[in-house]
Amino acid sequence: ALILTVRDIDAAFAQAKFKGAMVVSETKTPIAIKDEHGTARAVMLRDPDGFFVELIQRDTPPPADAPKGNVIGVGMAMMVDDMDRAVEVFGNVLGFKMTEDPTDHDDARLSLMGTFTAFYRRQWAIVPGTNFQVDFIEVHGLDRRPVRSRPRDPGSAIFRIRVADIDKAIAALAKVNVKVASADAMPVTVTGANASQRFAIMQTPDNFFVQLVQQIPRSTP
Repeated sequence: ALILTVRDIDAAFAQAKFKGAMVVSETKTPIAIKDEHGTARAVMLRDPDGFFVELIQRDTPPPADAPKGNVIGVGMAMMVDDMDRAVEVFGNVLGFKMTEDPTDHDDARLSLMGTFTAFYRRQWAIVPGTNFQVDFIEVHGLDRRPVRSRPRDPGSAIFRIRVADIDKAIAALAKVNVKVASADAMPVTVTGANASQRFAIMQTPDNFFVQLVQQIPRSTP
């Protein structure tokens, strides 16, 4: 799910519904939640392509340097089948600093996701070199259906990460069963005016796509 922090959740929620978004949260309205950043109101939506979007308005005032529009922050949450495997991929291989949420059942958070009768494991991390937060959630105690899509299918999420050496990253990810989904299982080079870039889309066992990008500066004549 894409997590959008907004100044006015009621205005964003009304506009999203008007444009055809479906409300996933049990209450069908924004609800009060609490996390490591404090208290807030949030609601989960599903867009016409099947992609999930969480709107959240925090009770603390936005920072002085926040963007002027309604959307002032962005993050992402992904559902995983096995939290230990997710920690191996994103924490140990990609270098995310993972922090575990000690809570395993919170009525408000479960209601936000559209269910009450479940337990969960949750870890969150800031992507190295950024202030972008990613939440990893493993839900258990209810029936789940694994998604099997392709990068081109509506609703598929692709998370782009810039790396220093794409070949080393691919080799390290292959050891934890993260495979190249790009054609011929090889990186693709795209030449630009100022630099070339090498791209590869990787697919995790949880059907999450990670696009690795390595920039290759143009050589000086």
